[in-house]
Amino acid sequence: MGEEVLANYICIDECEHGDVIVEDVYSERISIPVVVCNSVVDAQILSKLNKYNIEKVKIRKSNTLATTYTEMIEEFKSIYQGLALGNKLDMEKLSKITHMITRQSCEILRTIKSMYRVNNIDDYTYKHSINVATYAMLLGRWLNLNESGIQNIIYAGLLHDIGKSKIPSHILNKEGPLTSDEFKIMKEHPNLSYQICKENTHLNENITKAVLFHHEREDGSGYPFQVKGSKIDTISKIIGIADVYDALTSDRVYKTRMTPFDTFKIMLDYGYENKMDLKILNVFLSKTAQFYSGLCVQMCNGEQGEIVFVPPHNITYPIVKVDGKYISTAANVDFKIHKLINQIDNTVVKTSLR
Repeated sequence: MGEEVLANYICIDECEHGDVIVEDVYSERISIPVVVCNSVVDAQILSKLNKYNIEKVKIRKSNTLATTYTEMIEEFKSIYQGLALGNKLDMEKLSKITHMITRQSCEILRTIKSMYRVNNIDDYTYKHSINVATYAMLLGRWLNLNESGIQNIIYAGLLHDIGKSKIPSHILNKEGPLTSDEFKIMKEHPNLSYQICKENTHLNENITKAVLFHHEREDGSGYPFQVKGSKIDTISKIIGIADVYDALTSDRVYKTRMTPFDTFKIMLDYGYENKMDLKILNVFLSKTAQFYSGLCVQMCNGEQGEIVFVPPHNITYPIVKVDGKYISTAANVDFKIHKLINQIDNTVVKTSLR
């Protein structure tokens, strides 16, 4: 897929670092350009545009990553809907998506930003599978797994929830809390996913086992078999961590997304409560936290700022620059990040994991 160079007017919150502004930008407040033609977007440029209440700019950008991400969602949607209609698992399309995820691994930061930008709640099930496969792939690389293991991880990430294609849509898309009977049906999805995968001889045991075990927990509190610790293989643990992280940081029909930093707190608690392998979890959270440095945020008081530093030993409390001042969110407990600047608010209904 080649580079598609675009020059269009877009909203400021859709700009990405590295985009090029292709014309001088003026404000009614001053006679000279706020930003000159051919400026490359970075945190300072975004701050200046926001300061002068500039809403749109004309930029040239490489749109390959966002386009690829959307294409993967559509391809996976086709696979999922085919299974819902009784078709076999489309391995050709699945292999194509796996290759696309592998290829984009060098664009880690922009990949994560694309995950936040494509925000259609109706497509959550498909988007979630792409995201889990991507996060899991990154974690596998950080753990220095070999390429064969990485490929298994991507396949397992894509397929971990594929059994939900067999779950009634009124349960899957319910906007309120599930009843105990509905949740019992929902908890069947690892078994259903496993059955779909076992029917395909191209998928090895490492993949099918991870699909089956991704909801198992270190202390035996997971499902479907309540296995513990060392009986849960590494790939299953990796998929489980990626699954929870994306679920908490995504908008759902029954809840709004959490910030990465609130999610870090919850997942660290899971680790200390022996729900997740703390060693693997710490690798994931410490590496992931660093990607958010440099991103723009909105604080709970409405002010906008930039994350300038995420302390390695205190990743839940970044340093934020607001109006030229550097503020520690750890030292100012009332100064809390509300959302990444390109996130869309939705009504909070219930916070849980399905």
